[in-house]
Amino acid sequence: MENVFEQRQLERERKRKKKEEEFKALSEGQQAIIKGSSKASKNARERKLNLEKLQYALEHSGIPLDQIDDAVGLLSKVTGQEHYIGTKKSPQSKVRFAQFLQNNWEFLRFEKYLTSIPV
Repeated sequence: MENVFEQRQLERERKRKKKEEEFKALSEGQQAIIKGSSKASKNARERKLNLEKLQYALEHSGIPLDQIDDAVGLLSKVTGQEHYIGTKKSPQSKVRFAQFLQNNWEFLRFEKYLTSIPV
């Protein structure tokens, strides 16, 4: 297992050195363009990430995602159980399905849709 890890590490190091040598072989102008474009890409990724965080915070009552994750993680550590954020059940969901059926059954009997008289 260690040999595989070491081989991969050496291979990555060789690739890195090769890229470094290719970069040094370029003219100063080309190097400046490459460095500038990588900085621009990095800045663009950071801006996009910040915008996504802001949009999430706005959609979730102004609370940033990292604070929500920290709170849920802390609650899980304290209780030793896995937690998630969900919505509270509505009062209508407390009525059981069987109770709905019983109410419907009584209504049908009252309206004479169902009778005990054989046909």
